[in-house]
Amino acid sequence: EGEKILIEPYDLPDLTELFDKIEIDLKSDLSNWKSIKRELLEIR
Repeated sequence: EGEKILIEPYDLPDLTELFDKIEIDLKSDLSNWKSIKRELLEIR
């Protein structure tokens, strides 16, 4: 604004406002949390 620099915090959007639930197909065994995390973070 004019000669001032305005810094506002960036808030991540709350996705629960847009979605009630999601469904996913996992190949990993549910007892192996590391492989589940790896599979969920995998870029397809």
